[in-house]
Amino acid sequence: MIRSGRVLVAPHPTERIEILSTPAETPDRYRLRLTAPPRGGPGITGLGPHRHSGLVEEFCLVSGAMTVRIGREIKNVVPGDEVAAPAGTIHGFRGT
Repeated sequence: MIRSGRVLVAPHPTERIEILSTPAETPDRYRLRLTAPPRGGPGITGLGPHRHSGLVEEFCLVSGAMTVRIGREIKNVVPGDEVAAPAGTIHGFRGT
């Protein structure tokens, strides 16, 4: 079971996901902090297309830049931008 406070590290040490809260703590949502290298950097550069049948995934970029795909729409995101992928919608992102 995924619990808040847990840190998941990708095969490359420049990428990690910190679990801030789970649906048990924040209704119907996980809160995560993802740290990833920029595109072209070492390691994984984001999460490819995927979907969550019962969860909304919201992004708020803290630093850097990324490209987010939500359904057929592609958005260039800068620090302070917030975007959301509705439950069941294919989405993905990568650093730019």
